[in-house]
Amino acid sequence: MSNPVKVLFTGDIRGDLPRLLKKLDAVNNKSGPFAAAFVAGSFLNDQGQMQDLPLKSNTPLPIYFIGAGAGGKLPVGLTDRGLQYLGKCGVVTVAGLTVAFLDGYGESSHAASVGSYKYTRDDVELLKRKLDLHAGEVDILLTCEWPRGIAGGLEATGSAAAPPEGVSVGTGSPVVAEVAIHARPRYHIAAGQDVAFTRLPYTNRDLGVGIRATRFVGLAPIAGKAKSFHALNLTPSSDMDPEALSAKPEASTPSPLEIAAVQSNKRIGYENGVEGVNSGDWRWQQQQGKRLRIQHVAIESRPDVQKDSAATVIARNVPFGAEETELRSWFSSAAGTIVNMYRGTNAESGRLNSWMSVQYASAAEAAQAIQALNGAELQGRQISVEQARAGGGGGGMGGAVPPPTASEACWFCLGSSAADLGLVACVGEEAYIALDKGAITPTHALVVPIDHARCAAELSPGAFAEVERYLSALSSCFATQGLQLIAFERYLSLRKSSAGGNHCHINVMGVPSTSAGRAQKMFSDALRAAGLGEFEVLQGGAGAGATAIQCMLRGALGTGGGGAAPEYFQAILPGGLRLVQVLARGVRFPLNLGREVLAGLAGTPERADWKMCIGEGTAEKQAAAVEAFKTMFQPYAPNTAT
Repeated sequence: MSNPVKVLFTGDIRGDLPRLLKKLDAVNNKSGPFAAAFVAGSFLNDQGQMQDLPLKSNTPLPIYFIGAGAGGKLPVGLTDRGLQYLGKCGVVTVAGLTVAFLDGYGESSHAASVGSYKYTRDDVELLKRKLDLHAGEVDILLTCEWPRGIAGGLEATGSAAAPPEGVSVGTGSPVVAEVAIHARPRYHIAAGQDVAFTRLPYTNRDLGVGIRATRFVGLAPIAGKAKSFHALNLTPSSDMDPEALSAKPEASTPSPLEIAAVQSNKRIGYENGVEGVNSGDWRWQQQQGKRLRIQHVAIESRPDVQKDSAATVIARNVPFGAEETELRSWFSSAAGTIVNMYRGTNAESGRLNSWMSVQYASAAEAAQAIQALNGAELQGRQISVEQARAGGGGGGMGGAVPPPTASEACWFCLGSSAADLGLVACVGEEAYIALDKGAITPTHALVVPIDHARCAAELSPGAFAEVERYLSALSSCFATQGLQLIAFERYLSLRKSSAGGNHCHINVMGVPSTSAGRAQKMFSDALRAAGLGEFEVLQGGAGAGATAIQCMLRGALGTGGGGAAPEYFQAILPGGLRLVQVLARGVRFPLNLGREVLAGLAGTPERADWKMCIGEGTAEKQAAAVEAFKTMFQPYAPNTAT
């Protein structure tokens, strides 16, 4: 682990650069040396100007600032004197620390002066995209405003932790809150208020790699009497162990920003007057109690451009909310000139395809794009970028993209060397059953289609029907043991394309009948706790046929006519009840949610983490467990190949 880095932060300076340098010099002499200083808030005064410095005056340490995006009058030669404007939004590395920043204010901010920069929708979305592309943690987030909701969640912590007088839950910007939720920084340093506030740390929800704690520090202007400086001695996250990053601080609270978002029952949006409030970048919107599908526009291929498969790439898992301007910017950021783009729609449903083709000016630029962009994220989705095939793979530019194919690295393809065939308990014509490698109980198994399909919603009618037959047979089998079947499917795009892409699998387990009645509530409570709202409940009934069930599922996903399904989670409960949640763009789903519910229903919550369950026994014990499952299930198995 590397040595900690000493850095210093201050609030609004409002054009008073001499005062800033004088105070920095004093603090640096007393408590330094510091590697860098950061100004969060207004760097210029209300007229967009700044007091100049003597010609030969230099800074006592490097200074990085925001609060000057409106393009006011900055002194000549600032960079030469050790001052650097960070920009309107971005993610940079300073002294080994990852620093994200958003310059500017919302339209209704009282802290914004006439000459202040007003951030736009494009600024915020660009910052979120840069955060998605950043592979590691964010050490520091700098903003000119506090996040709305930051003063909440402290009622039970005592008066010592209470926010300053005049600060309420409604103080701050909802846009900054949205950015903070997305960034999950270790420290959030903000200005914009005339008071200072160091909040108790709060924990962001676990997205699959452990919790992340954020410490918020609101700094006052340097001209006032309230606290305007804050020092940190911080080890860069890139040098920290995962256990240290996920440690929960003492006296921490749940995230007040996420609580505020859940209570408002909507995505934290833009303030009144900022373009794009709750607009089409969000996959679902609430209107009169119903969910409406947001329609997006296809991208037509240019007929005047000669097709060149060698210079064309195919991108998969493209967000439905990504518009042409953003897509063009994203694909051009890694290579040269884009000469053609195509993104079509499903012929039956009219829904945008989740794949598209991009033609560059040369084959070399296409190769460069593949190297730079394959596996990168756009709007929270990992994009797969590959070379187009000659004579196909281009949709309107030469053919259709084929469905996912089996991979030698796929854990669930029976012909893959990565598959653990020793866990397989029953094989049919289009699906099979295998014990879960990290089984919660001896009845914990997986129902898997044999063909490499991404999710149940995209299965062929025959494969879906066989999966349903297996679920029905397992339900009958479990009933003889005094158990009821509870199952879930989590369709999320894999982050590692080397694993062969997502292969549909449904987790199935028998739980005591006394616990099964709590399953719907436990799934719903877990979803709400993750800040993801409510499930859509599908009342299929125990006697519903496979075709009807798949139609209901596709209807809930907005793919009634077939086509690519969005990411989703579904729970399958006794009596034919299904709970479905479509995962909107940018939403990070807790990977362990389904297992946590199953483990809780089984009375073994400690077994929710699959890593705690693997390697518990020898190969002989695993083989014995598989044989015991086979013996239990064989009388109920549908006609199978083995």
